[in-house]
Amino acid sequence: MSVTANNSQNTEYMILVKVGDEELARQEAVKAAISAEAARLSAIEAGASEQVAIEKADQALASKQEAESAALSIQSSIQNLGNVTGVISINLNLGTLILATLTGTVTLSFTGLPIESRETAFSLRFTNVQSITFPVGTKFAGGTAPSIIGPRFELPCTINSVGNIIVYGSINNI
Repeated sequence: MSVTANNSQNTEYMILVKVGDEELARQEAVKAAISAEAARLSAIEAGASEQVAIEKADQALASKQEAESAALSIQSSIQNLGNVTGVISINLNLGTLILATLTGTVTLSFTGLPIESRETAFSLRFTNVQSITFPVGTKFAGGTAPSIIGPRFELPCTINSVGNIIVYGSINNI
C-alpha cells in the first residue's frame, strides 16, 4: 500500500508541476503579448513623431521660401515711363520704382497686382507734378492726399491683391 500511496503522491506532484509549468507559460505569453503591444504603440508614436517632424520641416522650407521672396520683393526694379499725361496704366511686374515726368494731369491705374493675401511696395517718383488722380478707394496716411505739386516728389505706396492702394505720404524735392 505504501507503494500505491507513493505512486499516487508522485502523480499528484507531477500534475501540480505540469499545472505550474502551464501557468508559467501562460504568464510568459501574457508578458510577451503586453510587450508586443507596447512595441506596436511605440512604433505608432514614432510614426506620428516622424509625421510631425516632416510637417515642421515643410513649414520651415515654406517660411524660408517666403523670406527669400520677400527679400527679392524689397529690391526695386526701375520702370521709367518717360513723359506722360492722361490715363496711365502702371504694370508693377515691370518695376516697383516708377519714374515719370508729368506733362499734364495724370490719372493712374495699376496692373501686375500681387498674389492673394500679399502686398507689393512701390514708389512713384514723379517730376513736374501738376495733378494726379489715384484709383477709387486709395487710402492716404493721415486721411488726406499729400500736397505734391512741384518739381520732384516720391510717393511710397503699397497695393494688395485686389488693388487697394495706400499712399504713405510724400518725400518732397528729392
